[in-house]
Amino acid sequence: LVREGRNIASTHQCLMYYTPEMFQDIQDQGYTIIIDEEVSVLDEEPSVHYGDIEIAVEAGFAEECSPNEYCITERGKAYPGGLFTPILKRLRARSMVCLGTEKHKLVYYWRFSHEMFKIVDEVIVLTYLFERSEMEAFFKAYGIEYTMIGVSKDERGYRFCDHKDYIPAYVAKLDKMLLVDDSDKINAIGKRRTALSMSWYNTKPDEVDQLRKNIYNYFKNRMSNYPLESRMCGTFKKHWGKIRGKGYWNSDVVFSQKATNAYSNKEVLAYPVNLFANGNLVTFYSNLGYPFDNDRWALSTMLQWIWRSAIRNGKPVCLYLPSLRMRTLLYKWIEDTQKEYFERYGKEE
Repeated sequence: LVREGRNIASTHQCLMYYTPEMFQDIQDQGYTIIIDEEVSVLDEEPSVHYGDIEIAVEAGFAEECSPNEYCITERGKAYPGGLFTPILKRLRARSMVCLGTEKHKLVYYWRFSHEMFKIVDEVIVLTYLFERSEMEAFFKAYGIEYTMIGVSKDERGYRFCDHKDYIPAYVAKLDKMLLVDDSDKINAIGKRRTALSMSWYNTKPDEVDQLRKNIYNYFKNRMSNYPLESRMCGTFKKHWGKIRGKGYWNSDVVFSQKATNAYSNKEVLAYPVNLFANGNLVTFYSNLGYPFDNDRWALSTMLQWIWRSAIRNGKPVCLYLPSLRMRTLLYKWIEDTQKEYFERYGKEE
C-alpha cells in the first residue's frame, strides 16, 4: 500500500515492524501521518532476554549500535531463519533499548522510531494533556521540533487552528458530571500515597481484600439503583481476580484503556488503582535529561479511562476513586479546567 501511495489506517502495533526499506518508501511517497492518541514510546518485550541478544551479537546477526541499544548489523551475515527470527525482525524494524544495571535482570524495550518524524512531510498528533507527557519528553530528548495547535468550532463544524480556541460547553458542569464518592469510610484504604499501587497489590493481601469488600459495597449498596451492565471497574489485569466480586464480575476494563467507544453506556465507575510509571521508563528519561512527570502521566491515563464511559456522551457518571493521590489529581484538574473555561466564556449565574 505504501509503494502504491495509498491512504492507510494502521494500528500503533504495526509501527513496530516498519523497516528501513519501509521508511524509504514512506519518504519517497511524501506521506502525512496522523497519530490518534499518544503512541507508547517504549513497549516492553518480555519474551526477549539477555542471553538471546548476547547470542545474536556474538553470532554476528546483531550489534550494539549505541550504548544499551541493539539493531541488525549492516555488515554482518544474514540470518537464514529459525528461532531468532522474531527477535531479529524487531531489531531490524527498530533498535531495541536495554534498561537495567545487572546483566541477568535487564529488561528490553522496543522504542518508537524517532526517524519516523524526519521522513514524512507532516505529522499531526491528536491528543490531550500533551504538555509534560511522555511523548513531549520523547520529542525533546530526540530533538523533534513541534508546534502546538488547537481546534476551533463555528457553524460549519470543527477545524484546526494555530491556537487553543475551543473548550466544550460541558466543561462548565464538570464538577456536576463527575460525581465522586468522597465518604471517609470507603476511602480510608487509599490515604497513603502508595496505597492501591501495583506494589501495594503485591504486598498487602489483607488490605486488597478490604478493597474488594469496599468495591462490592459501592456497587451493591451505594449504587444499587444502577443495572449491572452500567458498571465498570478499572484494573491491573494481573490483580483483577483479587478484587472481583458479585455484582461486577465482568466489569473489568484495564486501567489504561483508551480510544474506544465500547463502554459509552457505563455510568457507575470504580477506579481502584494508583498509577506510577514503570521505574525503567522513569530512568530512561532521566538518563536523557528529562525528568518524568508521574503525576501528569497518572492523571492523563485516568482521564482517558474515565472518558471511555457515558460521560463522553454528556451524561453524568458516578465514580469510586479510593486513592487519595488520584482523587486529588482529579479534583485539581476539574478546578483548573473549569477556571480556564469561565475565564474565557464567563460563569453563568
